[in-house]
Amino acid sequence: MKKKYQLDQENNQENNQETNTHGIQPPHVKQIVLYSSPFCHFCVKLKNKLKEENLTSEVTIIEDKSYFPSHVKYLPHTESKITNESIIGCPDDFNAYKIKIFGGLKR
Repeated sequence: MKKKYQLDQENNQENNQETNTHGIQPPHVKQIVLYSSPFCHFCVKLKNKLKEENLTSEVTIIEDKSYFPSHVKYLPHTESKITNESIIGCPDDFNAYKIKIFGGLKR
């Protein structure tokens, strides 16, 4: 008999979804994911910039390390399923960030 986490891993692999090291996905993940920490200065800066630009509703912000995929080593780490791009760190040029992550200038 297979354990629940084994079934979850198999289901995620069948759906071509990447899982974290525990084989679980956070609920309601949007097309853009920001892996972050409330204790990271650059994470807070990036989240504030997203808020200023009214983009937080389009981003899933994950701060629980148990939901981080194994390839996320440094924060903040943004991944886009829209553009298949990722950015590590807080960008100096936010317009370039929006183009790379959102697929164009937003608003």
